[in-house]
Amino acid sequence: MKRSALPLLLAAAGLSTGVEPAQAEPPPEQEAPPAALLALIPAGQELLAWARADLNLDGRPDIVFILQPNGSHPYDDPDRGEQPRPLVVALGGADGRLREANRNPGLVRCQNCGGTWPEPFDSLSARRGSFSLSHYGGSRWRWSDAWTFTWDPSRRDWLLSRHSEGADTADEGHLLRQRRRGVHFGSLRLHQVNGDTFLTEQVWRHAPAPRARRDPQRD
Repeated sequence: MKRSALPLLLAAAGLSTGVEPAQAEPPPEQEAPPAALLALIPAGQELLAWARADLNLDGRPDIVFILQPNGSHPYDDPDRGEQPRPLVVALGGADGRLREANRNPGLVRCQNCGGTWPEPFDSLSARRGSFSLSHYGGSRWRWSDAWTFTWDPSRRDWLLSRHSEGADTADEGHLLRQRRRGVHFGSLRLHQVNGDTFLTEQVWRHAPAPRARRDPQRD
């Protein structure tokens, strides 16, 4: 397709075409944490991430969030970079306040736990009745994992419903293997899930091997 020479001639003469150039839209600003959430952050801690949804199906907004030590410079301060980062669920009350309902102290990997890839934390998301956490790390060969917890009304707690692990391969890209509650593991409450020993101690030994599938988002 040929371009008209008229805009160039007008520009050279210092004239306007009458058409304003397209302006890039600024990126949307991240929503500021609500005051009710800030009230739950202890001294010396800060928010790494948070997400809001009706997590226990009572019609009120709740929040799942991750804490970490103040000041995020893990490679300048190895002690700080290896500190645990708790995953916390807080439920919203009729008075608008949030109250902690459950937490897992070690499922979120520390800042120095991702290998050569700097920060292993990837995402935290929430939807009605569930929330998900994911990691991504490694060096030239990358790994990933993801955990989804779903509200169980009978137990009044969040149970692990799905887990996936991924790894780069030489020929097939990043391959994921997914495990599900009732097929590969039992009823694990949020605080019971141990990321370090999940595959060796919490997955059923007789469970069928999960089928690998390619993850195009990681290729």
